Amino acid sequence: MSDHKPPSLNWVEDHYKLIQELYQTELSTNAPTATINNPEWFKHTQGALIVTESRKDLHFCIYETLLAGYQPAQQTPTAILLAGPPGSGKSSSLHTIFASQDNQITNGLDRSDFVVIDADEIKSLLIDQARKDGTLETFIKSEAIHQREAGCEAFSDLDFSSLVHAESSLIADNLTKRAIQNNYNVIIDQVGAKEVSVREYVNLLKDNGFSISAVKISASREFSLASTYSRYARSWLEGKTARRVPTEVVEGIYTADGTPKPDLVYQSLLSDKPCPIGVYRGFEAKVLGEPPMLVEKGQRSPDGIMHIDKVTQPARTKIGRQKIIDSLQKIQKPTRTNPSKPPRPPKKLSR
Repeated sequence: MSDHKPPSLNWVEDHYKLIQELYQTELSTNAPTATINNPEWFKHTQGALIVTESRKDLHFCIYETLLAGYQPAQQTPTAILLAGPPGSGKSSSLHTIFASQDNQITNGLDRSDFVVIDADEIKSLLIDQARKDGTLETFIKSEAIHQREAGCEAFSDLDFSSLVHAESSLIADNLTKRAIQNNYNVIIDQVGAKEVSVREYVNLLKDNGFSISAVKISASREFSLASTYSRYARSWLEGKTARRVPTEVVEGIYTADGTPKPDLVYQSLLSDKPCPIGVYRGFEAKVLGEPPMLVEKGQRSPDGIMHIDKVTQPARTKIGRQKIIDSLQKIQKPTRTNPSKPPRPPKKLSR
């Protein structure tokens, strides 16, 4: 690939496969160059992960960055649990909730009234900081990666997001608990595939007097895989940074028969008597490039039981792989002169 040509769709497909292969080795979440394996940043003591004092400074900086401009709720704080597989359209569904002024879910609050806690955003902040302080090159990128770059293989900075996965999850968990304990209105953006984790947050929200709503998006395994690939390819072709969701991660969110685990988690949660969720909205993602459809609306009755009604929507046609490829080929190719150096996201942190 020439330094003066933008990446082709064929190149993106090959690179996508390469990142998948590297996820087994150099880009594994527990690879030697994962941030949690830097002894200057973390200590592993009897199975526990301890953040060193020097790394705590960065974590506090991220807390302050993500909480900046928000104030604790003056009345009953509101929490929206947002769940669904990767690429299912959680952000689009949330936009639909606020654009339609679904005040039952939002308690009449604006989107700007909520702190959004999303581990993916924290991954971007960690990678951004590593680029600025030089540790992206000196620690996170392995020698094998540097050799591939010397051989003209192009990487997006976010190709290395798996190496900050564990740290971003730790920060997201601590930030969520901090926000809840300080009565911030929160949107907790998770896949929601682990019932123990979801219930831990629900119990913490209950203990702190929150009004709890839930928005869950359902999507098939095939849709999630196609959507995450399409998003990655589109980002490259449009000259943006791209983050690949490993196939193993997507596969792990589904049962053997293809049922999304978040569906099962929320089916269990919404069946509790009394139900801890006051209002529920269920969306379904079927068509790439279109927002998920609202298919369920739920309301807790005074006796504590969640009552869910189906919402009838017009049928949609699923988009096949060839149509995905056709849509990507229509994208205006980026004009940047060196595709081996993807554009960098805006700087958000300062030390």
